[in-house]
Amino acid sequence: MDITDAEFETKVIEASKTKPVAVDFWATWCGPCRALAPVLDKVVKELGNKIELVKVNIDENPEAAGRYMVRSIPAVKIFKDGNLVGEFIGALPAGDVKKHFEEAIG
Repeated sequence: MDITDAEFETKVIEASKTKPVAVDFWATWCGPCRALAPVLDKVVKELGNKIELVKVNIDENPEAAGRYMVRSIPAVKIFKDGNLVGEFIGALPAGDVKKHFEEAIG
């Protein structure tokens, strides 16, 4: 689900109080972002949707990216209980993504 800066507080921070939320910071011109997107979707499905995945286009929504110091993309930040609890940068393989997500799920 694509979200905007205006939705970040409710769709990420508040929602993470119910279950972990992974935020994929990306841009349309980013090749590695396009490579990572299907991997993220696949891992979320494998984990039985125990983690929510949202996407933030940094060109259209620079505020959240700036607030969370996104300097390179793709960048995935994982929130739980309203706090940033994990992150990674780059197009990782599915096994590595799954490890990050499982750590957040607990």
